[in-house]
Amino acid sequence: MNNIKNLLKTLPFLLHLNSEELDYFSRSGRLVFVKKGQLVDIHKTNSLNIVMDGIFEIESIANRDIVYLSLGSFFGFLPFIENKKKGNIKALVDSKVFVIGEDDLYKFFLMSHKALRGYIKMMENLNFDISDLGKKYFHTKGKVVTVFSRIAASGKTLLSSLLGLSISKDDEKTIILDLSYSGISVFDLFKQKMTVPLSEKGKGGTETESMLKDRIVKVNDNLHLLNIASSARVKVNPTIIGTVLFILSREYNYIIIDLSDSDTDLRDKAFEQTDFIFTLVNSKNDMEEVYPVFDEHLKEAQRVFYVRNNFYSHNKGEFYGGLILNKCNEFDKDGDLQVLENFINEGNMVPFKNAVKTKSRALVVQSAQYDSILLSSLLAGLNKTENFFQYIYSSSYSYFLICLMLLYDDNTLLESNLRKFFSPEQFNKNFEITFPENFIFKSNKIIKYAAELAGSKRAEMFNPLPLANINSEGKQRIFSTGTLNRLMAASIVEYPLFEPVEINGVDCYSGYPENQVSHSHLLRTEVSEIFYISIANRERLSFSDNRYNRFFINYIESIDKNRLSNAEYIEHDKKLILEVSENDYKFDKIYEKTMNLSEMLISKIV
Repeated sequence: MNNIKNLLKTLPFLLHLNSEELDYFSRSGRLVFVKKGQLVDIHKTNSLNIVMDGIFEIESIANRDIVYLSLGSFFGFLPFIENKKKGNIKALVDSKVFVIGEDDLYKFFLMSHKALRGYIKMMENLNFDISDLGKKYFHTKGKVVTVFSRIAASGKTLLSSLLGLSISKDDEKTIILDLSYSGISVFDLFKQKMTVPLSEKGKGGTETESMLKDRIVKVNDNLHLLNIASSARVKVNPTIIGTVLFILSREYNYIIIDLSDSDTDLRDKAFEQTDFIFTLVNSKNDMEEVYPVFDEHLKEAQRVFYVRNNFYSHNKGEFYGGLILNKCNEFDKDGDLQVLENFINEGNMVPFKNAVKTKSRALVVQSAQYDSILLSSLLAGLNKTENFFQYIYSSSYSYFLICLMLLYDDNTLLESNLRKFFSPEQFNKNFEITFPENFIFKSNKIIKYAAELAGSKRAEMFNPLPLANINSEGKQRIFSTGTLNRLMAASIVEYPLFEPVEINGVDCYSGYPENQVSHSHLLRTEVSEIFYISIANRERLSFSDNRYNRFFINYIESIDKNRLSNAEYIEHDKKLILEVSENDYKFDKIYEKTMNLSEMLISKIV
């Protein structure tokens, strides 16, 4: 099974899958043995076939063109793609093929809105011909927004209603899903008759598209409502969320979820499928109580906004890093559409609407270890420019450097801290051999160093949002929330040499070099435009300064020799390469020599 998974995650159209999805995909198929000389009609096959072992040839009808398929090649059915190839597939030797049927492929994408989104975007990048059914999805730029609170009567339903109405007024097709079992409903605020919740669906079977359409209520042409949980007498099956979003994503540009904290399984599934979360908090204690929930369950680069409702807080106390929902003086829980529209027309929803409607851009920076020193002048150059990105994604030392850039607006201070990070003094402090039980290096000095730099700041409070690819509980995960100093420390400790860094009770570490970032990881997110920066050093960096810890230097140099580069299936003008010829590991020399090239690359981005 591991061999199958390792091969599957190299396929271009599966690169965006997370660990759980890859497990599910590998379990959905079967291994088939094909004898030498056996033929398959490529046009008639209704399964996706991936070569695990052996060699095949594809022979066209006219018998003019022959293509050979070996390990990792695939043929047959792909969802939402036109299969125009004709001819026969013949095994040239006894071979093995991983086979997954058409129904199982559709079932897989039905499970995850984000898996479907990433697949669609990658197929566009690969210039596949899209089927008529596929075009309904391929042209969808839908976003999923969750309004959440752990507090009863916090104003989340009001915010859900205001956000949905505000976006729909821009001629955007919007639907609000009620996932709260009790309390005021969006149906109340819009004075609409509440439908039977989808949780009470009768005997067996998943929700069909026709059933959904029958239960959708129209407030106006662009704003619709759907009741999933309100007043339900039974718990909602969380897996219904994937099915609902799969169906709705064809028609709606924005799907807003009104979500309470009363059903944690339903909450976690909604979090998994969402892009943005507005969480209502009325005090510092409210924020501190919700931090662990996000840190544990947000693994998909979700963007969190903390919201204070001034109806309850009465403008008291300081509130940093969040949005303010102004008091709606004429609010009536029994509903008044004109009151909502007046509140929106006064401009109160502009910050909320801009947060989700802005066309977002992401910068993915190659995962790099000691050679991340080559990125220093580029990050310093980016620090001088206007903020053109909503997300910056990386791992290993590259992530640590990105955090330094975000922490220091002053370029002099940034350059000084970059120089310190790569200095032999700080290097040896971080990598002092202490031989704790089961490890060679303790992580406490790295944690202390990161805490001195970042203090108690949290990742989600920054713009652009730093996204960290970190190994958590043995699985690759994208962190978008959490205490920044812990994320920074975890990004540079490597298993099994270091003690892991504990984040929210879970052992975490870099995962480098096995886990490296790819632009494909962000295809499953709401990001509209992705740039990828990589390093190409024609020489090998060497440590001429003998003050560096030689044991660790030998280790990272051996890792670097065996590092494999990931293929990036991205538009040519979005793939930027920092091409250098550097062999001496000296910060000032590298910083100066790479400055002009860094500025040239930055000009292409901004």
